[in-house]
Amino acid sequence: MRCHRVGQKRTACCTVVIQMGRRRRKVIKRVTKRIPTLFTCPSCGNKSIKINLDRDHNEATVRCGNCGINAKLSTSRLTEQVDAYGLFIDEYYKKQK
Repeated sequence: MRCHRVGQKRTACCTVVIQMGRRRRKVIKRVTKRIPTLFTCPSCGNKSIKINLDRDHNEATVRCGNCGINAKLSTSRLTEQVDAYGLFIDEYYKKQK
């Protein structure tokens, strides 16, 4: 049998190899959870509390953009926004009692 190339014998370039294929694996992307930057206000219920951390002075300023409630909390250098929010919530409910 002749190759598609004129005057040459049939080689591997002309043979058709059929291989059994595997099923493709489904790629499942894991969604990484992020730490939120806006938190729910305990007095007005909106998601409008913003927390600014001042690591130089070890303070956190908590402020609601909707109702205007604000507080300053003393923190450590390792404190994150979520931790400051937890301290703020604890302090808020202590004042209510």
